Parts: sequence; structure tokens; C-alpha cells
Amino acid sequence: MARAALNNIALYPEFRNCTAPSTERILEIFATVARHQLHRDDGTLVQTFEPELTAQQQQVLELLGLPQTAYTQYP
Repeated sequence: MARAALNNIALYPEFRNCTAPSTERILEIFATVARHQLHRDDGTLVQTFEPELTAQQQQVLELLGLPQTAYTQYP
């Protein structure tokens, strides 16, 4: 946050500002990120539904220096 010249980030519920985010809170905002796959009865993959990150999640990844692909692309 210091490198980005931010004094706080809206991580608390109702997007209230947080000056010192805990690891627990950072992980909490990613708890609902999920990838879903649709398979036929024979197991054939039909489609993969990649997660869509919120602006808040994107900002945290940027601050951590992590690419969004860490959460949005399956290896």
C-alpha cells in the first residue's frame, strides 16, 4: 500500500476503509472465487466457467504484485 501511496483500502464490510489489512481479511475476500466446469455424462468437458474478480479483488492482487491470472486461468 505504501508503494501505491495508499493510506487505506476498502476491505471491511460495506467497503469501509482499512489502514492495516490482516492476512485473514485478504484471504476472506477471495473465499468465494470459484471455477466451475460443465461435463457431459461421459465425463467430457463441455465448458469451463472462469471466475470474474471484483474491483476490490483486482486491486488487492495488484497491490500484492500478483497477476489476475493467478485466480482466473486454469493451468
